[in-house]
Amino acid sequence: MKTKATLGLLLGLAVTALMDETQGTWPSIAILAHTHKDRLLTGEPLIVTATITNIGSGAAEVFTTGHFGRVFVRRVGEPFRQYLEPILDFADPSVVLQPGGTVEDRFVVLSQARFENEELRYDYTLGEPGTYYIEVRYEDSYGLKVRSDPLPITVVAPTGEDERVWQKIRALEDYRLLMETAGAMNMTESSLAEFEKIVADHPKSVYMSSIRPAVEKARYWNRRPTPVL
Repeated sequence: MKTKATLGLLLGLAVTALMDETQGTWPSIAILAHTHKDRLLTGEPLIVTATITNIGSGAAEVFTTGHFGRVFVRRVGEPFRQYLEPILDFADPSVVLQPGGTVEDRFVVLSQARFENEELRYDYTLGEPGTYYIEVRYEDSYGLKVRSDPLPITVVAPTGEDERVWQKIRALEDYRLLMETAGAMNMTESSLAEFEKIVADHPKSVYMSSIRPAVEKARYWNRRPTPVL
């Protein structure tokens, strides 16, 4: 089941509003945020998508992923914390939307980097059972900010076969990168073979809905010839 939230009509808040000199009007923006699931097992990746539509009469400049758009995560009883997503798409940092135009941002929420005793460590953002809320926030070049309605996410502990899979994958260093890149990465043959064995041994596990396609894509990348420089 997907979770959706609508920000509604925003008057020049989430974007740099480009004023129409002839009409003297400002663009209006509608933002729809949704997640691919509203119930996850511990350590499953969460895909968050924000669709921004210019429903106004003038052009609008929108800043996209990795620049001004951000995901914030809050567990019940705790404040929202910014999720620093990996930047996988190095497209233009902004896009100008004409009236009726749309742009889509996509985030993979899985792990969060932190420093401990001068060492970089990673924690699973949704790594403990409980209820969480996800917000997508945008900021324009003038510093004006807007946020989506919070999207509720329930995280439950795996049991049975899923629990056995979780114990295996959480011990593999490449699991985080495999999920956050959706398999678009080169892996060592030994590491890739470990994931392929998990897929073969546990085909009915809930985790396979995200692991299997990522492993298949990683296998494709590993088979690509090394470019000659």
